[in-house]
Amino acid sequence: MLVAGIHWQALPKLIVGYRWEFAAVAFIGLMIQFPISGLKWQAALRVCNVDLSLGRLVRFYCIAHFVGQFLPTSIGGDAYRAYRVLPLVKPRSRAVTSLVIDRITGLAALLFLGAVSALCLWDQFRLPRGYLSAVGLGSLAVVIVAVGLSFGGSGRFGVLRSRLLRLKVVAAIRDDVMQLRRAGWSWLPLVCTAFVFQLTAIGIVYLLFLGAGSTIGFAEVSLIAAVTGLASMVPFAINGIGIAEGTITLAAVALGADYDDAAVSAILLRVVVLPLSIACGALYWAESHNSGDVPCRSGPT
Repeated sequence: MLVAGIHWQALPKLIVGYRWEFAAVAFIGLMIQFPISGLKWQAALRVCNVDLSLGRLVRFYCIAHFVGQFLPTSIGGDAYRAYRVLPLVKPRSRAVTSLVIDRITGLAALLFLGAVSALCLWDQFRLPRGYLSAVGLGSLAVVIVAVGLSFGGSGRFGVLRSRLLRLKVVAAIRDDVMQLRRAGWSWLPLVCTAFVFQLTAIGIVYLLFLGAGSTIGFAEVSLIAAVTGLASMVPFAINGIGIAEGTITLAAVALGADYDDAAVSAILLRVVVLPLSIACGALYWAESHNSGDVPCRSGPT
């Protein structure tokens, strides 16, 4: 569907006229995202009162990036990250909890940036209004569920809640939640790195649009990234292939971009990632021939 809408007669001219220096800078931005992701993950682990070295986490993240190319949704690599960290973390539930808050914090930062951009574009397009309505309803639903889980102590819900708390898995989750509440200022590095990561990701997409000669602004690209981030979580394609590109293109067109510029930029985003994926695959091959990790340091709870 995405490819069918491209004007193929104009494609050679578009490729020849593309400003590839923007794609080169976008590639550098993608490389920078790996250590940023490692810092974000390390911050999430520290919120869970667990400490692992940055080098190890960046290595795990790189391999997870490669493995994630063959798994459903854009977060498929998290399964590999959990697999590698579980033996190193005590209690083991903290490994999964760190990945959950890593993803939730990153998604929240992206949605917040998208909401700010939507407010700036409120009077110009219909998409920002729809986005804000969806985010508002989703946030309200999350608050209602959170309040219900925290204070629902009577009636059938209270009986169900008391039964769930007797389960070992639920007890481990409850212990992790208590740790998250005690984390205090440890949340600050996680929140900051989440915003740095998302701003870098938005900047990468913006550079690819600039290379195509598009006049679309940073606010529009921020909103496009937020919508695409949500769409890529749908488990209908391997690593979100097709869904991400289609969402970028359609959202960009809805915000005033030219279809050909948007489609080429979206496809280039996938192409620019390929060399990094190959490098991560080489690291995975080397890792599989030389494995061995030692347990992490865990602070007092």
